[in-house]
Amino acid sequence: MNPKDDLVAIIKNLKDRLELLERGTAGAVAVSVTTKGDLQTYSTSPARLPVGTNGQVLMANSAESTGLKWGDAVSSSIWGAL
Repeated sequence: MNPKDDLVAIIKNLKDRLELLERGTAGAVAVSVTTKGDLQTYSTSPARLPVGTNGQVLMANSAESTGLKWGDAVSSSIWGAL
């Protein structure tokens, strides 16, 4: 390529990126969610977190690759003490 073609390619690339920023989609990467209730999460790349079972709640868990997991709700006796 000659310098003029290089400059045209750079300008086109910048224009495309600006359009993505204006739409709010710059850098957005979708992952395939396949089931009702699935969540799109992120680890080192976009990841699908399958829906939990009835009664489960979403919990933070640093041992999981995405930092999230479904688990059973923990009941607390704090309300009984009031």
